[in-house]
Amino acid sequence: MEASYFLIHVIGALAASALLTYCLTSSLVQTALCAVLAQVGYFLAMLCLVWRTEQSSTSRSRPHTTEAERLSEASDDHSGKAG
Repeated sequence: MEASYFLIHVIGALAASALLTYCLTSSLVQTALCAVLAQVGYFLAMLCLVWRTEQSSTSRSRPHTTEAERLSEASDDHSGKAG
């Protein structure tokens, strides 16, 4: 997804939620607070997703081993040899 397309949709969703909040509360302070909390929550959710993706990608790959070493270790693990 392109950044501009994503940004347009995020701004649209924020505007819709702000308009709804303002219509329900008639308070600009509560509307602003709701918008800020929505953005903070979204940021934390994206941060969590990126962190989990980073953790899973680093745990799967070991940069200092070659493919042959990984295959050798895998065959040793499946052969039932101890040590």
